[in-house]
Amino acid sequence: MLGCVREESEAMADQAATLLAIAQENQALRHTVQQLSNVVTALQQRLDALPAPGADAPASGKYPVALPEKFDGAPASFPMFLAQAKLYIQGRARNFPDDRTKVHFLISLLKDQAAKWALPLLRQDSPLLADYGGFCNLLEAAFGNPQKGSQANRAIRRLRQGKSTVAAYTTEFRLLAQDLTWNDSALRDQYLEGLSDEILDQLATMERPTTLDALIQRSLQIDDRLEDRRQARGRRHLQFSAPVSTSSPTGPAESLEEPMQLGAVRPRLSPAEKSRRREGNLCLYCGGSGHYARSCPEKPPTPVADGPGYL
Repeated sequence: MLGCVREESEAMADQAATLLAIAQENQALRHTVQQLSNVVTALQQRLDALPAPGADAPASGKYPVALPEKFDGAPASFPMFLAQAKLYIQGRARNFPDDRTKVHFLISLLKDQAAKWALPLLRQDSPLLADYGGFCNLLEAAFGNPQKGSQANRAIRRLRQGKSTVAAYTTEFRLLAQDLTWNDSALRDQYLEGLSDEILDQLATMERPTTLDALIQRSLQIDDRLEDRRQARGRRHLQFSAPVSTSSPTGPAESLEEPMQLGAVRPRLSPAEKSRRREGNLCLYCGGSGHYARSCPEKPPTPVADGPGYL
């Protein structure tokens, strides 16, 4: 009987110790949460008290870039969140004088799972709280796409300009290149690999640019010149293939519409004029509608030869 009482007492003591440990842990957690809340409040007060950037801000004193939405930890929305947060910090440089202020601002924009992820850094007063670049890299490792590097690698090797413009090809190339760690020389070689033969032929006649930016600029200039030439050729083609007016009283075009006189030599129609008349179901002889050349009323009768075999 005495042994049972002793065991029961020990069990109750263990339960009491466990409950006490849980209560202490909860109290520590509440204290940490309160610290985080105080940091956010102090940061917001500091931001409100600082003046808006004079050079970048409009006359109203308000910066035109909106405050980023809070990030909940969803990987799909992470790239846009981080880009918008960095843009906001960059635009309000006076409000973020040091790395710690920038990191605290980023933490204030975290919620749900993302906020729970940052909680240990605050509780341990991690050195990353004063390292903006390191904190962004840690965020990237935690919520970014771990496969984006290999995916971008495969995609950029398959990328080709094709029939698109150099500008469109360059935009796609830069989007993929930002997820790669290639050096400038490797990117330059890959950019050349995807260019169209027309651009490469033009580049072959020039001195090769030594940087990716210079190569892109040169390719854009070549594409612009080629497009100007294509448009000029198109305008000349339209000029020479313009429909001939049958009401023109004089000029060389008039002879194409006049009925051929017996014994006269009728000028040949240009290929463009023939194509126009065929597409419009017009007579190839006189250019009129409602009949074809074999039954054209303006066409002179075929002369009948004398001699044997003819009636």
